[in-house]
Amino acid sequence: MKYLLLIIMTAFFLLSCGENLEEKATGQIEAGNYIQAANTYKKLAAEQPEKADYFSSLAAVNQLRNGQKIYDRNKIKSKTSAMPPYIFNYDKALNLLPDEFDIPSGPELSTALMNFAKAIYDTEAPNSVKETEWEELMMEAVDYAEMVDPENALVQEFQDEVFTQKFAEAKTKGDEYYNIARNKRSDYDYLLAEKQYKYALKFMPDDEETIKQISKVRAKTLGMWDPGYGFIYAVSQTKSIKEHLWLVISLKNNADLPMSFDPTNFTLFTKNGDELSYDAKMSAEDKNSFKKLVLKPLAEKDGIIAFKFSGKLIELEKIEYIMDSGDEVSKYFP
Repeated sequence: MKYLLLIIMTAFFLLSCGENLEEKATGQIEAGNYIQAANTYKKLAAEQPEKADYFSSLAAVNQLRNGQKIYDRNKIKSKTSAMPPYIFNYDKALNLLPDEFDIPSGPELSTALMNFAKAIYDTEAPNSVKETEWEELMMEAVDYAEMVDPENALVQEFQDEVFTQKFAEAKTKGDEYYNIARNKRSDYDYLLAEKQYKYALKFMPDDEETIKQISKVRAKTLGMWDPGYGFIYAVSQTKSIKEHLWLVISLKNNADLPMSFDPTNFTLFTKNGDELSYDAKMSAEDKNSFKKLVLKPLAEKDGIIAFKFSGKLIELEKIEYIMDSGDEVSKYFP
């Protein structure tokens, strides 16, 4: 009898250990318990490291499904208030994305990402700041959806409908501001044209006509102050001497409080991705070079900074200043 009991207990133990987690996850999905399914797939990923990418991707799919479930339930009252939980689940899903996107679950994951992108596009943001943030999330989700399944027709359909429309609207506005700027010689309209062309290129970054137009506009705006910022600067002159590029910078504190300035906070970026730091030693050789200072409200100051750079101006993308607050203020080269 003892042996029989031992055999039964051993069999029960083996059956318990041999639980089929994939079948368990399937059942959880069918019951709409997506978080439980995600956790089951995470467990599978840990237990089977050779298939970790696959199971992690399925966990991400179900995290997104959970977000959509909550969104669909709450959007009847308000899409705007229903979106943050969806975004929360999207962020959780991003942490589960596999290192390798060539996985069997690619179509499932791609579709789940596109569902999120469509929902965020169809939802009105509560303010302009959130509108910008949500749009970035939408574009990011579409990029991921295309990466995990390049054959997903939903991606192309969305890009053709949404991206093309947003590009066309921004490009048209940019052209309008550019023509006004030329006809009325209005500096501010050049700045508005640059912003619209830059926005248009987010959706169609390879459009040659817009790239040419924004280059023309930046030839003007590089030397203009943009009154939309508290700290504003312009590059009024450039000069290459041997292995260095010298820039004449015009500053203004456009705010109503004193503002500290440090020339070492400038960084020069090339179009191939190189970052060039301010050359303090070379800059100091010019008597008009910038030093650390405090700008009073509405105060202006001109000075010179140097970077070690022997290339051509056409190779430069932008110059960027990092404020004490961490905010970035950039000026773009043609």
